[in-house]
Amino acid sequence: MVLESPVPEFVKVKETAKLFHVEQLVRLAGQSFDFGSLHVRVLNPQPGWTGKDPDDQSLVLRMQYGQTLVLLVGDAHKRIEQFLIAESPQADLLKVGHHGSATSSSPEFLAAVKPRFAVVSVGFYNSFRHPRPEVMQRYTGAHVTTYRTDLAGAVSFYLDGTQVVATPVPR
Repeated sequence: MVLESPVPEFVKVKETAKLFHVEQLVRLAGQSFDFGSLHVRVLNPQPGWTGKDPDDQSLVLRMQYGQTLVLLVGDAHKRIEQFLIAESPQADLLKVGHHGSATSSSPEFLAAVKPRFAVVSVGFYNSFRHPRPEVMQRYTGAHVTTYRTDLAGAVSFYLDGTQVVATPVPR
């Protein structure tokens, strides 16, 4: 199945992929695949979802390497987090949804994931004022070591199958 979207950025990605002979696949919740020693489970988009917000069709992946788990949430909002809670989304590392906006990281979702580390991908002085202070407070209250790319720059996480190690030190 080939990804179809009228959004100009996706059209450009599709054209570039075709130029380089890269196959595009649509992944839906319920699918899984292995990539070397990494097991990947697709938690979103939901099959047949007809929501109007394209963010709710964001790809959400739960990846397992040995005993370490990572959850990449994309731009999914709270209504998608409700689907994710039912999927046992526990993870050592969480890529915070929707850049830490007020529409993400519900207390119920955070309690279900129970991350040790979180990373917020966000630009410095962004016009949306992400991440939202109330969302960051949830992570602080849950004792999650949180990294922000607007403050720390690029952040790397190393998984050896038994633990997750982050660099640089959080600010």
